[in-house]
Amino acid sequence: MKDYLLLLILLFFSTEMSFSQDWANLKRFQEANSKLSTYDTLQRVVFMGNSITEGWSNIRPEFFEGKPYVNRGISGQTTPQMLLRFRQDVIELKPAEKVIKLNKLMQWYAKENTLVYVDYFSAMVNSKNGLKTELGTDGVHPNALGYSIMEPLVEAGIATTLK
Repeated sequence: MKDYLLLLILLFFSTEMSFSQDWANLKRFQEANSKLSTYDTLQRVVFMGNSITEGWSNIRPEFFEGKPYVNRGISGQTTPQMLLRFRQDVIELKPAEKVIKLNKLMQWYAKENTLVYVDYFSAMVNSKNGLKTELGTDGVHPNALGYSIMEPLVEAGIATTLK
């Protein structure tokens, strides 16, 4: 029994150590990125983010099907982690342009730098500045209805950017 317990403890720590070696999850999309074609980047759009972005492909995969959209969302990621993988998971995929989702503080920056601002917040906010109840289950992550509201907004931003 002691040996079994010791083995479990060692297994736990080796798993934790291997995760800590790739804190930013740099290897998550490494294989998928290498398989992307290098010649069809004229209309490519890369979505980068956290659980909201990753969940989009899980809940509404049909939005991405047949389009040059690449989802590089990873649940639980923080800004420092995304910054570490931005080059390999966005820049090196050679998207046609960058469509950036920004908060209110950054809206001004987008305007000043002629970037496209995609405003999901206004379309999805309730009276308490949270996600409308019918658009998600936890107040943060959209459900299928929530993503269906986001989709025409982001596609309008993409169309504007690619003009």
